Amino acid sequence: MKFPEYFNKNPKFNILEGKSGKVIEYFHQLDSVKDILLNIEQLFFLYVIEGVVKLQSPEGVFFVTEGNSAIVNKGPYVMSESLSGLNSKFKAYIVFLSEEVLEEFYLNVPPSQPSISSQPKKVLLLEQATFLKPFVGSISMIFNEYSKSEGYKDLIDIKSRELLHYLSLNDFQGKVHHMLKPVVDEEAHQMRQVVSKNYLTNLSLEEWAFLCHMSVSTFKRKFKDLYGATPARWIKDQRLEYAERLLNNGKYKIHQVAKKSGFENPATFRKQFQKKYGVLPNQYR
Repeated sequence: MKFPEYFNKNPKFNILEGKSGKVIEYFHQLDSVKDILLNIEQLFFLYVIEGVVKLQSPEGVFFVTEGNSAIVNKGPYVMSESLSGLNSKFKAYIVFLSEEVLEEFYLNVPPSQPSISSQPKKVLLLEQATFLKPFVGSISMIFNEYSKSEGYKDLIDIKSRELLHYLSLNDFQGKVHHMLKPVVDEEAHQMRQVVSKNYLTNLSLEEWAFLCHMSVSTFKRKFKDLYGATPARWIKDQRLEYAERLLNNGKYKIHQVAKKSGFENPATFRKQFQKKYGVLPNQYR
């Protein structure tokens, strides 16, 4: 996921990341922060617990106050933070949502309201959205109790989808759906669907491209843009991770794991598995 270096390097942030989302716990008791230049490349959800966030956008100024939240779309922003007047604190949660989970929501959850003809908003304020407080409370619990467990990644993925489901059941749904229109790449979504359902099958590049309705050169370029790796490298890594899960399951013999994971040659499987995990499959159990 793409997000500004300001969020990545600043010690004020605690970060938990899954495949579908990235959650930032943002807490400090320092001076107010003024005029941070942010080029947002990934839509995010912001919930302010203490203090105020000011977002200067091409559309104007937006204030997100205590107990309120906002959906912030891609674009340039000048961000400022004010501390709480009562105890001089600032605390907020930021949830960056992956393009994949946004595409799922946009394409699979049609709006219950008529389509909006106006230009999609850059910032959608979700004021008095009390239904979001339990969601934020559960995010806080993950940071406090589960952040040291490897299982937190699954929880972050669940929460990322849960957030969109909350929004789909309320009056904000149509507006959120409208915000995603310029964000969603339907061709990329189709590619993700094809890849997720076929990566364990041995296909040639020509066959992959054909299933995605693309030329080979377009498929290779789009794949690298989406997954950050070549098709061969990404598919191999995903197969090895799938094989690791099968080995942990303990139900299958090594040659069965190799076959189920898309490796036609068990010797190649053993070699690749050892290269990735440092041990042979039969030593991993």
